[in-house]
Amino acid sequence: MDIELVNKSTQFMMDNGQFILQAHRFADNDSDHASRLLRWAELPENARVIDLGSGTGAVDLCWSIERPDLQFCLVNLSEFQLGVIPKWCDQICCDMEDVPCPDESFDAAVCLFTIGHGDTREVIREMSRLVRPGGVVFVYSMVGDNKNISSLSYEIVDRDYIEMCAKDVGLIHDLYMEPYDRGSWASSNIDGYSDYFGGLRPAIWRWIKEA
Repeated sequence: MDIELVNKSTQFMMDNGQFILQAHRFADNDSDHASRLLRWAELPENARVIDLGSGTGAVDLCWSIERPDLQFCLVNLSEFQLGVIPKWCDQICCDMEDVPCPDESFDAAVCLFTIGHGDTREVIREMSRLVRPGGVVFVYSMVGDNKNISSLSYEIVDRDYIEMCAKDVGLIHDLYMEPYDRGSWASSNIDGYSDYFGGLRPAIWRWIKEA
């Protein structure tokens, strides 16, 4: 992943008042958008949650306000992004494919619009390793076809491949959906939006780790 490019893009979005680094919105404002994701994730009560590729942590912060029972650990290769929001939870600056935490030490692992910045198979393997049996693995990414997005250090893989990777590491498929993007936020705020994101659709997966 090109960290310099990621940090530059992050600064551009923050300069435009955006701290949630995702191209789609599923509600009319950021707080409600994060709440939708939280509802679909269905995180257990009092869960320890690890977010692989956490961005600025803005979504996790929204979740913690709505669900104060949750405890978070943010994982990010970008120290710049981790430093955007004052430290309010555990943070680890590392590769999301190799997290220095013990096996089965979390109740849930999430990856929100970042799995394409790594090797999909390895990220899913790591999420499964980190989650206890019966725990939740939740991924928000994209499906479709647009080769240009690779210039943003993001790789799109098809749904079947993602689900095969999950099955191979003992994850039981619970939910797949392609939620509707509520409006024109991205096309209004991301230069060249159609060049990079045209032909792509948001996609949500939820799995339960095999007991």
